[in-house]
Amino acid sequence: MTVDWPLKRHGLKPEQVNVLALAGHTPVPALDGKRRVQLFREAARWHGRVRGLLRRSPLRTLIQRERRRERDETYLALGFRPQAIQTYDLHECLAAAAYFGQGTRDEPVVVITLDGKSDEFCSTVSIGRNHQIHRRIATDGSHSFATLCSVVTYMMGMVPQEDEHEVIARAPYASLAAARQIADRLCDLFSWSSDGNPTWQRRRGVPHTMHLQSTLESAFFEQRIDAVLSGVQLFVEEMVCELVRRAVSASGIRRVAISGGILINAQVSKRIAEMDAVKHLFIFPSCDDAAGAIGAAYLARSEHLGGADALSPASFSHGPDWSEVEIHSDLEHHLVGGEITGG
Repeated sequence: MTVDWPLKRHGLKPEQVNVLALAGHTPVPALDGKRRVQLFREAARWHGRVRGLLRRSPLRTLIQRERRRERDETYLALGFRPQAIQTYDLHECLAAAAYFGQGTRDEPVVVITLDGKSDEFCSTVSIGRNHQIHRRIATDGSHSFATLCSVVTYMMGMVPQEDEHEVIARAPYASLAAARQIADRLCDLFSWSSDGNPTWQRRRGVPHTMHLQSTLESAFFEQRIDAVLSGVQLFVEEMVCELVRRAVSASGIRRVAISGGILINAQVSKRIAEMDAVKHLFIFPSCDDAAGAIGAAYLARSEHLGGADALSPASFSHGPDWSEVEIHSDLEHHLVGGEITGG
């Protein structure tokens, strides 16, 4: 497991660990590509809708409780003490990674998180100041446009939450006019808060974004595939930029720190960096699940210090190092066998 290396490096046994910080109150089951495709396929059918309704029932609470118990049992079986296990809201973890990772403490920072749907939310906006992070607003996960992108990925015959980069790679090949038409249709599915706050929601009659397939099929009908993919990319860029613009405007803070899986999209990051409203931008490296894990460690460290600063590391490259000799030794039989080539 991932915990083996740090334990061995510091000469610790699990029972000696004071805090085991976990990102996310509700564990998400590990699914392979085949199972994720099946999940999105079912989401477009009646039993997927039924499953969506059950999310608001007491049964959902029972399922979540059982998942948490199973996760805890995994760590207890390794030797960690029950009192050492501490879980944090995933968006709190993403916000902590962004705020503590960017290093600035003497100026306020507007901290934005964006994700598919984690611990019931898809986005939060907080203010980081004096080593503390205060959440100002959160957007319910049912409005997630990151989930919309995963649905599109499934509809294109690819693996959702895995092949989104393939959608991005095919996006630049349509005319701007064609992309604009698709982006406008997608933007019409959502409405931004009328009071200027950095939050949005689905328009009346638009289903949970996990169940948008039939709506998207109508929006994409008789449209070229390059126009669809370019339009989806343009839509995401404009939604994220509007979120950032509103967060800056509402807070009056132009220093922005942001984290979350959708920021893996390099064009989105580029568009944010080009915004006049943003004076300084920090995007957490490896801003998906890795950011959540590091953010949980930041939060645990800050609590341990009584709210004091959790210092930024000199590098975000964690893990063991390998020398050139070790790398060459491990690859030598592949080189000799002609499986790979190298200098």
